Amino acid sequence: MTSERIFWGLGIIFIAGLLLFLYAPRPEKVKSIDTSAEISISDSLIAGTAKLIIRQAINRTDIEKTKKRFAEKLKKSSDSRYKKEINKIFGDVEYMGLTDTFTNTFRITRNSSREEVIKAIENIDKDILLTKLDEVPEQAIAKLIRKKLQEKRLNSIVQLKDYLGKCTQKVIF
Repeated sequence: MTSERIFWGLGIIFIAGLLLFLYAPRPEKVKSIDTSAEISISDSLIAGTAKLIIRQAINRTDIEKTKKRFAEKLKKSSDSRYKKEINKIFGDVEYMGLTDTFTNTFRITRNSSREEVIKAIENIDKDILLTKLDEVPEQAIAKLIRKKLQEKRLNSIVQLKDYLGKCTQKVIF
């Protein structure tokens, strides 16, 4: 089985988890493996699948090329575009309750200069990304995914599939 088939198979599992979350009446509570807090089965399925997809994208990506491309994009962006992007990133980080972890790991804040962010990007490697991904609580990931789905007002499986495809392509390419 090719890695593309595995990757898209995980995407289908992710969609199934999202549908379970969206349409399940009241999921029972289970203990999360990562924390002692309670988490619903659908949230666990959504977050676990999202972590698998993100892990696959990180492992398949040429991290050096991606860092260089992202740094160039940051250098060329206007000040207003840069502020909009960093505020969007920190908005999501704050929504998930991970501001301290994010700032301690990457040494940047919402008010960091473009140069500070580029320097932080240069210091990132796959091991750091994978380690930090494992540390993100499932509840935080599921919470952010639910928020994004509500913001996008996805009402059908086709809309959900198209949105997930676009998100996945942004991560990989």
